[in-house]
Amino acid sequence: MLPPHIISPLIMLMTKKKNHELDTIYTYRTLIPPTSTSRNVNYILGGDRATGSTDVEKLYTHAFSYVNKEEIDFIAIGGDVVYANAFPTCFIRYDMLFEEYRRVTMDLNKRLIPLLTVLGNHESFSIGFGVDISLIRNYKYYFTHRIGDEGTSKSSFYHEHHLGQHSLMLGLDSHVVNPHADQNNFIKASFNAAINTDARYQFFSMYHAPLYPSYRAVNGSEAVSGRQEWDAIFSQYNLSLAFENHDHLFKRTKPIYNGQVLNHVSPSSSHGVVYVGDGAFGVGRKAKTIEEVKHERPFLDKIESEYHVYLVTINATHNTLRAINPEGTLVDHFVRERRAS
Repeated sequence: MLPPHIISPLIMLMTKKKNHELDTIYTYRTLIPPTSTSRNVNYILGGDRATGSTDVEKLYTHAFSYVNKEEIDFIAIGGDVVYANAFPTCFIRYDMLFEEYRRVTMDLNKRLIPLLTVLGNHESFSIGFGVDISLIRNYKYYFTHRIGDEGTSKSSFYHEHHLGQHSLMLGLDSHVVNPHADQNNFIKASFNAAINTDARYQFFSMYHAPLYPSYRAVNGSEAVSGRQEWDAIFSQYNLSLAFENHDHLFKRTKPIYNGQVLNHVSPSSSHGVVYVGDGAFGVGRKAKTIEEVKHERPFLDKIESEYHVYLVTINATHNTLRAINPEGTLVDHFVRERRAS
């Protein structure tokens, strides 16, 4: 079995190869356990990715200008990976994704950066939530994140990934297939096992539909269910960052604890959960004026109508988050302290 700190499988097999490449041996870089807990882990994260968009490649390029491609441990896409809507005839969108990924992310040693994904509603044939697993076509065979998993189980769509010796990322399903409540035991068990290793483990989560949306209804069914089931758990275990998607805007919330906004707590503090998002990896929308949105949603600290990806650097003492737009401008930049034990 592979070592537990490897982000696994995270292996993309290029299904379309040119004739002269058929005998090529492809190698894939994985996250090897560091020899020291002070070792940085770097990753790029975005959601709601636009297939064929030049902005997507610009976002990658500018992120690599902050951290060398060879030092990026993995790239994460928070759902709506190719907008294929599970149509059998749209499989070519996956080919386009893999070709773009090969072209943009292959490093100087000709290794691909590992890819981590979670399920979005546009991976479903009904483009909805609460669907049967039979409606998740294509995606479940391309992206399995458990060793030996063939994508045929509902549990395929939530998974844990150890980032070095100091942090844990959970990929969750925001009720595209699995109800929020059905994942509670998995979340708690993952966090408890990590704490038994190191009481000050840092925790991160990534999922598609937000608990604290920047655009869609705050009292929408998925947002309400998410807050009812996960908000208290995230607060109990002092989750550092929750990466949300689906709303196609840039947002950062104020620190939130058990549903209460901590207005007088800095986002740099380790207190409360900061929710960032909201899935604008080349797919966007025009927000209302900033002041209108903030008035309607007092949990928001920042919001912009900006395509962006996040570049996250974490180590044993703190984590640094940068939000970068297609022009290379920093939309946001802050540092969070490591969680208190």
